[in-house]
Parts: sequence; structure tokens; C-alpha cells
Amino acid sequence: MLLPLILAAFPQYVPQDGMTLYSLSNSKESHLIDIQGNNMHSWQGQANPGLANYLSPEGNLLRLYKISGFPGAALGGSGGGLREFDWDGQILWDFQLANTTEHLHHDLAILPNGNILALAWENVGRSSAIAAGRNPSYLQGQDFWSDRVIEIERGTGNIVWQWRIWDHVVQDYDSSLPSHGVVADHPELLSMNYPARTVNRGDWIHLNSVAYNPALDQILISSREWSEIWVIDHSTTTAEAAGHSGGRYGKGGDILYRWGNPECYDRGTSSDRLLFGQHDANWIPDGYPGESNILLYNNGNSRPSGRYSSIEELVPAVDAQGNYAVPATSPFGPTTSHWTWTDSPPSNMYSSAISGCERQPNGNTLICCGQDGRLIEVDPAGNVVWDIQPQGSSSIFKVRRYQKWLWPGNGVLTASTGDTLELDIVAGSDRGNRDYWIVGGFSGTSPGTTLPGGIVAPLNNDAFTQFVMQKTNGPGFQSFRGTLDANGFASAKIDTMGPIPSSLIGKTAHFCFVTLNPIDFASNPIPIQIKP
Repeated sequence: MLLPLILAAFPQYVPQDGMTLYSLSNSKESHLIDIQGNNMHSWQGQANPGLANYLSPEGNLLRLYKISGFPGAALGGSGGGLREFDWDGQILWDFQLANTTEHLHHDLAILPNGNILALAWENVGRSSAIAAGRNPSYLQGQDFWSDRVIEIERGTGNIVWQWRIWDHVVQDYDSSLPSHGVVADHPELLSMNYPARTVNRGDWIHLNSVAYNPALDQILISSREWSEIWVIDHSTTTAEAAGHSGGRYGKGGDILYRWGNPECYDRGTSSDRLLFGQHDANWIPDGYPGESNILLYNNGNSRPSGRYSSIEELVPAVDAQGNYAVPATSPFGPTTSHWTWTDSPPSNMYSSAISGCERQPNGNTLICCGQDGRLIEVDPAGNVVWDIQPQGSSSIFKVRRYQKWLWPGNGVLTASTGDTLELDIVAGSDRGNRDYWIVGGFSGTSPGTTLPGGIVAPLNNDAFTQFVMQKTNGPGFQSFRGTLDANGFASAKIDTMGPIPSSLIGKTAHFCFVTLNPIDFASNPIPIQIKP
């Protein structure tokens, strides 16, 4: 078992409760650790990460992994495959995109419909780059890797939508080509001749993160090579995404918003640059402090003020409908970040590559200083409230924290034959040896039920709730009440003991657990569907 080492404790401040998911860059495993830094669960993969991993709403692990033997595997951040694992480590599906001209890489985002957004390199080659207006002196070798965002249908692996950088370029080098134009007049397009130099292995853009905004149906991507972030429209068809009109915002696949380095579109110089090889650009979720703002890890590569990384929160000029203010001649705003955090001294946190950050429900910010494998959490005032490094750690691409303590994330019971379902409580070692009680209901999770002490259980009290409580620890609801072990673990089981009444087919029950003596914690609810 991997045992993280707690480097510092800060009892005067409070970290956000939850389980933190990470994977070491040189490991085939993914791990969940609790706030104490103890390993709560591990998934065993078959290859090193390539690079991100996330938990789905159902509680399954989605993990990008490395596939070697193809040209794209030599690029930094390469992956090639994506697997989904259930709680018990069984592979539910496997998607691969790794061949002589394409390679999955870096990051993914889970859409509300369950589909997956992912980043994929495409090798358009030297001749295509010249035909699109790239200065040949900025090329080396025959490879020229562009990027695209693809939407993968989960479970089937079908690519149902895509956006290609190659469809949205402009250049001022060769006036004879259709892509010719004044770069500064087209901030919605990407300059074929930025950067004005050769790039490592022809990796021209090097996207390293992708995020999704469900309210606006927009995608946020980050380019390390350009030190910029870009927003594009996801509401388009694939055909519209290849053009300059259509979609919710009427601009097809053109860039809606960009920030970080106005030199890229000839509306500034290197002195105007605000980002320095950034990673993990993401929107702060609705309901969290700073909701709809953009958060990112600014690595600090070639930062004029020195070698240090910073966390940046910015507030774009965007209206409620998702339309961004596009300046006529000046750079996209804002000119400064809304909130910035650096370590003390700043040089204590520096990672020239990888890394990430995530806003927490309580307003704290979770940070991964990737090359050091160091995980930090700071409160809104900038106080460090959590600071650990997994023992024996290599680098870590990024981390995410989940408010999940009851697993699996969902389940199914078959009515016609009857069924059983195992439940696992993973409460964390800080709740070790506590008494617990699992309760259920068929009436949804909101507004929930207020319990003695003011804790709100995310279940609406109904007749089934009372039935479960009356039958607790009987043959139908085994180990629904008991005591967690020293590490905060317990297992329970639902046994329908024969067919389920047909009147319940199509309904969804929810279950959660609460801690007792005192009642001071309620877990996440998990849905269980009744199917024929």
C-alpha cells in the first residue's frame, strides 16, 4: 500500500472534506487518499498514466494511459488510450487513438450526457504546414503536430464531434495563400507563425487541458506552447466547428475568448504576457465561491520576475448568455488576475511542467505542484491548510477531490429475479471507529432531511426510509448499522430476497449514511435504479 507522508499540519485552518484522486507519473495505479493522507482505495491499471484521471458521477475511474510504438508517443504528455474502471477495478470499456498520425494526450472532461471530451494530436506534416502559410524556417523535419478536441461516445468509442485547430488559422507570411490576413485583425484565429521559431518535435500548440462549461456549452483549452487559454463553442455541429459561423454564438469553431499572451495575435509584446506555460485551466463550478471564473496553474516558465509558479483566478468580460467582449484593437481582458496565490517565498512552489488546481466547495483551492508531487490546499485568505507529498512520490499531473464516501456511485437492482448489491463505506481515517447508519428513500435528495444537530441528510424522508430503518441489519439490509473500522471502512449489502414489486420498476432509490453519537456527518447519496 502507498502510504503518503504528512509533511505539515495546520490545525487552525480547515481543509475541504473529501477524497483526493491522484496517480504518480511512473505508476500504473490510481489512488484515493483521505484528508489525513491515508490511502483509501487503489485501482490497478496496466500502463503508466497518459496523463489525467477522473472519477465519473457514477464513481468509476476514467484514466488516460500511455501507448508506445507510435510517433505521437515521443511527445510530452502523450497517452493513446482511455479506460473506464468500476469500483472493483474491472475494465468497463477501452478506447484507443494511437497510430502514425494521431495520438490521444494529456487530459479529458466528462460531459453531462456521459460522453468524453479529449485532446488528440494530428500530424498534418511539413508540406501541409507550408501550404497553410508556416514559414519554412520555423520547421524542422517532416512532422508538424496540430491539435483537436474530440467528443467520444462513452462505452462505444465512437467520435461524435470534433474541433480542429487546423480549421482556424491565419498568417501574414505568404500573401498568395487563402489563409493570408492581418493577424491582429483576426483574434478569433490562430497565427500559423507563432511561435516564430522551431518547436520541439513539431509540437506546435501543445494543448494540455480541456474543461467544459455546461451552462454556456463552451470548452476551455490551454496551450502551453503559446502560454494562452482559449474558449470555443461546443454547441456546433462538426461541420459548423470547421467553419466560421453557426452554433449558439454564431461563430462556428472560431475562438470566442483568449487570454494570457497577446503577442500571439499581434496585439502586444512579450512584456504584455501574463501566462508562462500554464496548465489545468478550468471553470469554477456553479455554487462554489468564484463560480464561473477561470482558475489555472501558471507554471512560471521564463517569467521575468523569477522562477516560481502561481495560481491565477480571472474574471473574463462575458455576459450571462456567454458572449465575450472582443476588443477592436487591444488585447482580451482582464489586464490582471482577480486572485493570485504564490507560496512564501514564491520560489517554494515552482514546477516548469504539468501541475494543476481546483476550487473547493468551501472556497479553498486545491493545488498540485506537479514535478514535486506536492499537494497543497489554501483557504481564500491564502493560508495553507493542507500540505502533503505522497511517500516515494514521482511527479503528479494533476489531482481532483471528490465529496464521495459511499460507493459505488450508482447501482441497479433487477426486479424480475431479485438482486443483491454491495455497498462500501469509505469514510476516511478521521472517522475511524465511529458508529454509522445507512438510510434510504424513494423521494429524491432535495431538500433533504434535517437531523438532530443540524446535519442535513441528502434524502427526503418517506415510507421507504422508515422501512429501511425498521429492517436495518435484517437479511434485506445487511450491516446497514454498525461501527466503522479504524480506517473508516465498512461494507453493507442489499438483498431483495426475491422479485421486487413491479410498481417500483423505473423508480430510483437513494441511499446515504450518517455518523452517530453524535450525528455530525452525512455522506453523498448514491442512486439505485429498479429495472425490469
